[in-house]
Amino acid sequence: ACHSPHQSPNRSLLTKATSELCQGCHDPAVIPSEPHRGINLVSADCTQCHDPHASDRDGLIKSNAHAPFSDGSCDACHTEPGSVTLSAAQPDLCLTCHEDLQTQLALTVPHAPAVGGECTACHSAHTSNEQHLLNGRLSTLCESCHEKSAGTHRHDPYEEGNCERCHEPHGSSNPALL
Repeated sequence: ACHSPHQSPNRSLLTKATSELCQGCHDPAVIPSEPHRGINLVSADCTQCHDPHASDRDGLIKSNAHAPFSDGSCDACHTEPGSVTLSAAQPDLCLTCHEDLQTQLALTVPHAPAVGGECTACHSAHTSNEQHLLNGRLSTLCESCHEKSAGTHRHDPYEEGNCERCHEPHGSSNPALL
């Protein structure tokens, strides 16, 4: 009902765009508005917060939630509830709570997305099923920007998708973020 077995122009072989697919069963007009805090559900990507397959949390909310999101403190990051406008630019906004990362970003070899204000290129601002609110599995996330190494013999951490065992994700004093 949700996935095409062979091909689709949509991600994950979905039969329709995410919001259209979810609305096939869930009418946005009758979905409780309180937990959604004024978000326009007609155009929302429900999978940013909900896992469509399974969850240990009510409402199929993903397993890890950003503290301001889970506390209902939208104004910690947004100008007003339901608004997509941020109260400050990244990374400054993120560093208001994660000031420990300022040191890593100031090192001689910063990770380009992190220092360039693209925190959400790697991290979800609301929920994730991954540690550190990552937008996906670490190896998949890294390979979305960094070409996968050729060859049949690979270093164990690389083969296991554990890039962070050798590389710092935010910044380093060593070449290649080692």
